Amino acid sequence: MLLEKTGTSMSQERRTAKRYDYDQAVIILFHGQKLKAVLRSISQRGIFFEFDQELKNEEIIHLGWKDDRVGYIKGAFATTLKKSTPDLSKWFYHARFYKLDEDSKKNTIKLLNFLNQPQVLPKNLSLVSIQKVFTLDQKIFSVFQEDAPAIPQEALEILHEIPQEEMKIHLSPNNDFERSFQRLQVYYIQAYILYQFLIAQASMDADDLEYCLEYTLYLMNEIAALEQTSGFAGPTNSKKEESPEIEASKELLNRPMIILSNKTYECLSLYRDYCESKKWNEILVKNEDTDVGILQSKSLEIVSVFQNKYEISYDENSYGEAVLARTMQEKEKPVEKAIKPEEIQFHKIPSIQFKWIFIPVASVLLIFQIFSIFGGPKNRIKDYKEQLRYNIGVQKVIKQGSNLLVYFEPAEWLTLGVNDVDKVKSRSLEFLQEHKTVQAIFVFSTKDKAEFIVSQQEGIGR
Repeated sequence: MLLEKTGTSMSQERRTAKRYDYDQAVIILFHGQKLKAVLRSISQRGIFFEFDQELKNEEIIHLGWKDDRVGYIKGAFATTLKKSTPDLSKWFYHARFYKLDEDSKKNTIKLLNFLNQPQVLPKNLSLVSIQKVFTLDQKIFSVFQEDAPAIPQEALEILHEIPQEEMKIHLSPNNDFERSFQRLQVYYIQAYILYQFLIAQASMDADDLEYCLEYTLYLMNEIAALEQTSGFAGPTNSKKEESPEIEASKELLNRPMIILSNKTYECLSLYRDYCESKKWNEILVKNEDTDVGILQSKSLEIVSVFQNKYEISYDENSYGEAVLARTMQEKEKPVEKAIKPEEIQFHKIPSIQFKWIFIPVASVLLIFQIFSIFGGPKNRIKDYKEQLRYNIGVQKVIKQGSNLLVYFEPAEWLTLGVNDVDKVKSRSLEFLQEHKTVQAIFVFSTKDKAEFIVSQQEGIGR
């Protein structure tokens, strides 16, 4: 069986914040004793760690460690979610930042910025080599065993990181759950190398760009469908009886599946950012036959699919505030005296090595924007909906960064004539002139169909 867990399902849990894989020995002050634990990941909201003792939910704990790159980080954390192995020999906890001293606050920000450093762009990827990987599909694992040079370096890096036990499953899955794991790994490899190819290009023609965006849509829809049918995205405490073989597979693959699912989601979120900021338009080679409208439509559809099938929940606070501010009320448990972490080496603890590559960061402000894409109180969204004053009913308005996604009632949209649509466009332009902080309005006639975009700089585009 899977790790027992209290709280939300894995698909909900993984989408609350951007997380970085981070294996680090730490000390926990527990009932007056200093005990060893292992930090496994960190985000702007808190940490994920492994401990051999059970803690209560919302318990305030003191924890500290030293990172050789930034120095000591120590302070109080509040546990928010826990899960355990079936034999209760090991516990896994999510914990929010509760109270850090000033030096620890600064060092935490330095660490997160370090982990989010710009990546090295690939130099040898080509569309032809990527398409070969797509054609291999699940055969990529056997080809990797027999003839690794036939696979692009960027895909090889991922394959080399797969542990031997997991590779055996990818080579020969024995049940539906293992086949789902194999399929998700294939999709992640394809999504990762395609994104690496896109951001490395200085110029591309419209046909190649359309192919890349179309394949991105295919991957997003296939991964969403896999989550719904495979069973790995649902609550882990399901009462459905399963064969001993599948239960054994789930127990073995629970953590690898969570990690792979997180990495896949992060990769897809980069596509959303890429399309929302229209990066493709910066490399498009235009001529008199170029139909920018097709690319714009595909780009809008990617944003829409991500919004509707990969729902995210981010803190309303900015990235920096989420680290520095306390996340619980003063009336909670009092904070005990902080401890000074000791330098510890864990030779007996297995290290989980996962190479994580993230989108390049131009400035701290860009990081703030990424981590607060869905910022803004609900009443502000209601105000936008009322202030837009369109001539037909608006189903919902979603704020993404500096953009608004406006969804109209599908039945009403079908009744609109050309003049009515022009009125929607004109009103959108007027709204942007009245609200300079909003950069663009994406107009959808259904949850998946984008009609056009109206922006501050470029006016109306298809």
